[in-house]
Formats: sequence, C-alpha cells, structure tokens
Amino acid sequence: MDMKKSRLVDNPLFRFLVVVFIPLLILLYVHFVAGNYYESVFILFFINVILAASLNLTNGITGIFSLGQAGFMALGAYIGSILSLSESTKSTMVSKMPEWLKKIQLPFWAALIVSACVTMIIAGIIGFAILRARGHYLAVITLGMVIVIKSVLDNANSLTNGSRGISGMTKYSTIVVVVIVALISLFVLYRFRQSAFGRSMIALREDEDAAASLGINARSIRLMSFMISALFAAVGGCLWAHLQ
Repeated sequence: MDMKKSRLVDNPLFRFLVVVFIPLLILLYVHFVAGNYYESVFILFFINVILAASLNLTNGITGIFSLGQAGFMALGAYIGSILSLSESTKSTMVSKMPEWLKKIQLPFWAALIVSACVTMIIAGIIGFAILRARGHYLAVITLGMVIVIKSVLDNANSLTNGSRGISGMTKYSTIVVVVIVALISLFVLYRFRQSAFGRSMIALREDEDAAASLGINARSIRLMSFMISALFAAVGGCLWAHLQ
C-alpha cells in the first residue's frame, strides 16, 4: 500500500493534475463563474498557502520552532505598499515621509521582489542574533520579535503612517496573480527541499550531532532556512496588502 502511494506521488501525471490542472480549473471557475465573494475567499486561501509553505520550511523541514511569520508578513506588506504607491498618494497620506522615498514608485512585480529581498535581509540580521536559542526558548523570542516589529511599524509615523496604516493601494492581487505566485512559490520550495541544502536541513532536524559529524554547518543552515522562510512570508504579506 505504501509503495503504491509513493509511486502515485512520484508520477509526473499525478503531479501535473494536482499542482497545475486542478488549480487551473479552480481558477477558471472562480474567475468566470463564481461571484466576487468566492473569488476573494480563494485569493485569501492561496495567500495562506504561501504562508503555510514558508512556515513549513522552518518548523517542519528544519525543525526551528519559529512563531515570527506574522512579523515578516507585516514587513513585506508595508515595504511593498510603500514602494508601489504613487508620489502623490504618499505625500497626501504620509506627509513626513522622506522626499527620496516618496519619489520611488515601482511596478507591482518589482515591489513584490524588493520587499521580499529586504525582508529576507532583515530576517538574516535578526536570525544571526536569535538562532542560538532552541525549542520553546526560540518560540518565545520569535513571538517577542513579532511584538517588536509591530511596535516599530506602529510608531514609525514618517514611514508607515503609524497605527493608522497605509491604504489606497491598487488591487494587483487578483486571483490569476495570486495563483501564479502561489504555484511558483510551492515549486521553488519543493525544489529547494529536494536539493542538497534541503536534505541538510532534514538531517539537521533529525539529529544535529550526526549532521555535524558529516560536516553540516548547523548555524548557517538554520539561518538560511529562517531567511528563505521570511522571504516567502513577505511575498504573502505583499500580496495581502494589495488585496485591500
């Protein structure tokens, strides 16, 4: 029975049906047949698929007990929104924003990529300091990190408009865009898991001492996993921001 299941999962036709054909049918049905309510539900569903997959990279594959995805999602949402808004909208909404930042307006796809990369760098700086902790200690630290990020965003009036937040973004997160980004994210994370680096993460999760004896650098593996997970969390956050 297990052998049949494994053969089915490894079958290219099965993968095509599950990963491409069925989501495409759902996409076409929701876009052309179902109403706006069902479309918004499916958009949120696929955004959460991206967030769940990013969380699985740390908590599932690497064995890092992190609760910080919401913070990285918020960073991606704010950075992506600031970069995609027009100069006039930023001047009206956040009058104290630096002039050089007001003048920056990127296309949605560029803002999505930049916000994800900037969030990944921030995660690297944070992870370098906190990933020495293990287990429940790390969970508490990452939970505290979310509170710190929220406090910073709420009080950065010259950048985020404080607790009032930023609005007026163009709705770029259509069902087509979100499904495409979700499929790309799942494919990249799957290929990453199947790579030598992904197998190193699994080995680290199963037995850190045995992995270290094989020459696996536990600290760098954890840090890279933490950063890539933050990158995809930021992608989900940026998509969610442009859904409003």
